[in-house]
Amino acid sequence: MKDLADEKITMELLHREGLARIGRFQTPHGYVDTPNIMPVINPNIRTLSIEKMKRMGMQCLITNSYIIRRSPELREKALKDGLHSLVGFDGPIMTDSGTFQSYVYGDVEFKNRDTVQFQIDIKSDISTILDIFSTPDNTYEEAENAVNETKNRLMEVQDIAEHANISGPIQGSIYMDLRRKSARIMSDSPASYLPIGGVVPLLEQYRYGELVDIIINSKLNSDFSKPIHLFGGGHPMFMSMAVLLGVDMFDSASYVKYAKDDRMLFPEGTRDLSEIVELPIWSPLYDKYNARELKSLGKEERKEALAEHNLFAIYMELGEIRERIREQTLWQYVESKARSHPSLMVAFKKILTYSGKIERYTELYRK
Repeated sequence: MKDLADEKITMELLHREGLARIGRFQTPHGYVDTPNIMPVINPNIRTLSIEKMKRMGMQCLITNSYIIRRSPELREKALKDGLHSLVGFDGPIMTDSGTFQSYVYGDVEFKNRDTVQFQIDIKSDISTILDIFSTPDNTYEEAENAVNETKNRLMEVQDIAEHANISGPIQGSIYMDLRRKSARIMSDSPASYLPIGGVVPLLEQYRYGELVDIIINSKLNSDFSKPIHLFGGGHPMFMSMAVLLGVDMFDSASYVKYAKDDRMLFPEGTRDLSEIVELPIWSPLYDKYNARELKSLGKEERKEALAEHNLFAIYMELGEIRERIREQTLWQYVESKARSHPSLMVAFKKILTYSGKIERYTELYRK
């Protein structure tokens, strides 16, 4: 039997509806069913226990190798006992490189090759290069330089990528020719996992129409045997639309971030706890508190409770999306959700402009 550590990720297709698909890929620490999400875990701060997250359906998670490497205590434990022991999770773990920290705070102190090698040394299942983060505000020249430099950085670790699962981020800002170029570069490279990067500012600003452009141009120019991941795209209101366009994986820290601000995730959007009178019957908090009791909790206890609700809402939405793909009713589901927010309707109308390109991937028969 082959050593799974030497096997590259390849998508196994189980069901599909157009570009949307239910699949499975294997990692050294187990398989992942798609579409799925990797909750972001801060190795320094634990809001929810791993066991509680696993009971909700967590198969995989993502954590930040930059944070681990900067902490002498975390770094020593990760190198000695491995990343999975450090986090306390025996399933697939992806590591980010610190690219987003570089974008927020300026240059990080580590180099690209050393960053990737550190992730390999702590036995990350999917490692990420230190790519160049593009923003919607970048000029064309800046975005093009980011695409080219990201390519160079992947080529710098080509020898490592031949024997490990390395993610190659698709960049290009809001310029579709650059997104197509980046997708083809990463697809033709040894990278076995393809995240679409640089979209968090668009998600935060509800610029879903532009996200449709980015996802469809990235997807249609990518190797379909490699999973497509939307960095930071784990809000329930947009996930079904992203899956419809071919996204397989998400990650998100929103379940904790919103909890800190007393905000609750719902399939159709986000609500402030202050406005909630009755908790939804599907919430894991329903038989623990009423709305008044939840509001009266101490800050930390309330944050944990809201994080549990928020993560449950994400997994509930993913389950609905997978079932819709099996039923071949995802299109209808996305159309109905588009009516819940003006930005989603703009995005849905944008999807319709790509109907000719999407149609060629649609089955010749329907249930």
